[in-house]
Amino acid sequence: MNETLSRENAKSISHLDIQILFCQRPMNEGSYFEVKKQIESSGLITPVFSEVISLIDHAWKNPEEKFSKEIIALSNDLGIWAYTGILFLPKEGVYIEDHPQVEGSIFHRAIKMDRVDLEKKLASEDKKVRFIKWGQKTVSKSSEDEVVLALAGVDGAKKYGEIKTTRYGLSRAGWSMEHRHYGLTQPRRFYPCYRKGSIYFYPEAASEDDWPASGYGILPKTE
Repeated sequence: MNETLSRENAKSISHLDIQILFCQRPMNEGSYFEVKKQIESSGLITPVFSEVISLIDHAWKNPEEKFSKEIIALSNDLGIWAYTGILFLPKEGVYIEDHPQVEGSIFHRAIKMDRVDLEKKLASEDKKVRFIKWGQKTVSKSSEDEVVLALAGVDGAKKYGEIKTTRYGLSRAGWSMEHRHYGLTQPRRFYPCYRKGSIYFYPEAASEDDWPASGYGILPKTE
C-alpha cells in the first residue's frame, strides 16, 4: 500500500458497533467493475451498501470536515458505488449478496448471482446473503422499504431514511418492491449506487460505460 493510501490518510468511521477506516482518496470515475478494480489494486476493500451509508451519515454529521465536504459533493455528482449485488426475480422476490463474485470477460463482466448457488448459501446461513419475498415486511411497523432494510440493515436503513428526509427533503419511503413498476418479466441483476440522497439501481448493461460513478475503499484490518 503506497503512502497516499496509508493509515495516516484514512478516516475512522463508526459502523454498527465498530470503527472502519475509509481511504480519503476517492477512486476515478468509472463503471462498477472499473472502480472495483481500482479499489482492490490499491490494496483496499470494496464497501458494501451498509458501509457506504455509514460513510454518508458521517459526512452529514460532520459537514465542516474537508473529507465530509468531498464525500457529499461526490455523492451529489457522480454517486458512490456499493458492492452489494441484487438479483430480482419477478413475482417471487429479491436476493441480495454482499461482495458477490464477478464473472465474464473484460469485454462484458457481471456479478455472479446464480439462484441455485444463492439458495445453497441461504440454507447454510451465509450472512452475506438475504432473500426478501415480494411484500414481505422484514421489520414490523417500519416505514422503510424491504429492499432498503435488506441492503443496509436496520441501523443503515434508519440512517438512510434520516439523510433522505432531513438533508434532501425527499419522501422517507424507500424503493417499492412491486416488480410491475419496472416491467420485469425475467430475472435481472442490479448494482446499487448512492446518489443525491437516493439509491440508484443500475441494471446489468451491455455497456459498462452506461453507468459511471466513483467510490471509496476501506483499509484492511491489522492484527
